[in-house]
Amino acid sequence: MRDIKFRIWQKSLKRFMSQYYDGGERIVISLEGKPLEWDEMKNHREMSDDFVVQQYTGLKDKNGVEIYEGDILLWGEGWVYPEMSGEIQWIENGYYFVQPEYDVKWLITRKSLSSAKIIGNIHER
Repeated sequence: MRDIKFRIWQKSLKRFMSQYYDGGERIVISLEGKPLEWDEMKNHREMSDDFVVQQYTGLKDKNGVEIYEGDILLWGEGWVYPEMSGEIQWIENGYYFVQPEYDVKWLITRKSLSSAKIIGNIHER
């Protein structure tokens, strides 16, 4: 069984948020994957479109770094094939490495990650 973890990107500040919202309110994620604010009165409300939730894939790159949706991986370093970078996306039944410009899309597994490393994410380009 894999760990269920999330990270939240705040578009306006161009950074990943910490466990607690800057206003002191705890962030809660709904079952639909939407970030919610939870105030001291135990009320919750949906947060604005300023926040993007990304889930942990349960996989790590060759350096042991956790891979989340939206991460960009570099593959092929030292291979016969040229280096390829692309985004990690959830598609139907698994996490896929996606490189739209070359129409490349393949399911990622622990074995396939033996030479892949995270080089960024879609938000910090």
